[in-house]
Amino acid sequence: MAVTQNLDAGTIRLDMAMAITKFCSGALSDEELAKSSLVDTPMLPQPLLKNTGPTVPTAVFAYLSVVGSLLHIAIAVRHLFCCWSARSAFELSGPGSCSSSKARAPVLYATRSHGATYTRPHEGKNVQFMFEGAKHPLDDGKNHLQTFADSDYAAEETRRSTMGSVIMMNGGPISWSSVFAKTVAISTCEAEVNAAVAAAKDALHLRHMLMDLGYADATPLRIGEDNAACIAQA
Repeated sequence: MAVTQNLDAGTIRLDMAMAITKFCSGALSDEELAKSSLVDTPMLPQPLLKNTGPTVPTAVFAYLSVVGSLLHIAIAVRHLFCCWSARSAFELSGPGSCSSSKARAPVLYATRSHGATYTRPHEGKNVQFMFEGAKHPLDDGKNHLQTFADSDYAAEETRRSTMGSVIMMNGGPISWSSVFAKTVAISTCEAEVNAAVAAAKDALHLRHMLMDLGYADATPLRIGEDNAACIAQA
């Protein structure tokens, strides 16, 4: 991981351009590398059916090794690929041709220089980020945790929902996750409530840690949620 600090601008930037370049050079063909800029999404629009066994031999494509590298990159700094790498891991027991093609992810090579940037408070405010074309309603200028949660609904073959969350601080993400729910939700509201509860647990842990370090207080946590039924129940 490369750490770039700009004292004048008050920023710290994290990226893994070198590691991603090395990984993609081994996993992608020359043609895929050349056409990587034409791909704008890492995931297929529809879920894949889980195979009962591998259809692509390890000698042809080392799927387990590739997914392990993807998980490391997603956990370290590339939060936007967290859901994609988790779903790739879901197919470890039976990777097929579609799984191998998805795991190659040319878009990762095209965005290898992307990373996370954190800013120091400026005149009591952090750098604002855009949300639906305007200032986020929860951004009151303080250095508090900004937590966002979301979930799909029964999108996988098992009908379990995928829960995702990201926690922002100082203008950048500090914690993120994309996991399958432990149980099957029977409504979109239940799926969103489950995701919000999981996000609140992570945010509570981080808030306690920041309080021990003297960087946070006991103000209520704020969870960004986009489901009206979930918000009404909360």
